[in-house]
Amino acid sequence: MRDAQGPEPTAVPLAMLERGRRARVLVVSGVTGFAQRLASFAILPGAEIQVLSDAPVGPLMLSVREAGRVALGRGMAGRILVEPL
Repeated sequence: MRDAQGPEPTAVPLAMLERGRRARVLVVSGVTGFAQRLASFAILPGAEIQVLSDAPVGPLMLSVREAGRVALGRGMAGRILVEPL
């Protein structure tokens, strides 16, 4: 059943997004140091990001509105849940 605000957002790992896709960060999981490191890149719950490059090997290149371009390893990207926009 849907509540008055609409359906629950569909959460997927950031690492699964394709090039060009935009998303909103929902959850950053991991130890405190990991969350703090991502916060330094403005990757926080509620932040809007876009995948600029998703080559099969190497980091994801992201556009983060507040921080500009950020390279993020796939292991790190797998611990960030996002809602595709």
